[in-house]
Amino acid sequence: MQNEKQVVSSATKIAFINKLSATGLSVVEVTSFVSPKWVPQMADHTEVLLGITKFPNVSYPVLTPNLLGLKSAIKAGAKEIAIFGSSSETFSRKNINCSIAESMGRFSEVIAEAKKHDLRIRGYVSCVVGCPYEGAISPKAVAKVAEQLHQLGCYEISLGDTIGVGTAGTISKMLDEVVEHVPVESLALHCHDTYGQALANILTGLEMGVRVVDSSVGGLGGCPYAKGASGNVATEEIVYMLDGLGVHTGVNLEKLVEAGHYISVKLGRSTQSKVSRAILSKRQKS
Repeated sequence: MQNEKQVVSSATKIAFINKLSATGLSVVEVTSFVSPKWVPQMADHTEVLLGITKFPNVSYPVLTPNLLGLKSAIKAGAKEIAIFGSSSETFSRKNINCSIAESMGRFSEVIAEAKKHDLRIRGYVSCVVGCPYEGAISPKAVAKVAEQLHQLGCYEISLGDTIGVGTAGTISKMLDEVVEHVPVESLALHCHDTYGQALANILTGLEMGVRVVDSSVGGLGGCPYAKGASGNVATEEIVYMLDGLGVHTGVNLEKLVEAGHYISVKLGRSTQSKVSRAILSKRQKS
């Protein structure tokens, strides 16, 4: 929601998250405990986290960039947090207002405090193949940040193609380097679909042993510091592809489409998911 120009009501966010929880997804990222000054869309983070229905066997992580955000998240009942770094110096400064080295210092404090409260901690690395400011990113730079986050105590590291410039070739080269430093079992992929390569990139990751993929229903998303980048790959597309591969996800595609349709209507636009469009069109004709 962070990239939406219109402020989405808390009630809509809560209803949307509850619909996602009912699809069979095992993880639904709820909100971000960031400053309302920088991301006004997330000003209601506490209200949303407290307002959702907590489904059994579903994790509800929240983003916490610093100690202030972490303390607010703990107060609101968070059980899992995520910290978000970057493999690009410029993007790190634009996104979280500090260098990569400074971000690691912040993260170490956040993680140490989170551990005191027995919270699970996930790490994000943005711009893993390309940056809107620096261009191509070295796989070694990605591996260095991923390794640091893993050593700090993140149980999983999500590797994000933030601007969606990756291809099967660049993603495989990046993963080849990263798995030399972090076990593949502790890695996830986060692919935006700007150039239409997200599914191919995810399939490449699956073939290399990655078993966790971040996605966004209806292809929502984007980043205010990555202009021109589209949203994250649509969850509907991934589930449809995995179903076709015979991979059991436990996710009900029909309910997923309903959730995507709900939020798209609320935002006043069509879903970006081709799978959803096809299924909805088929329903209308039948």
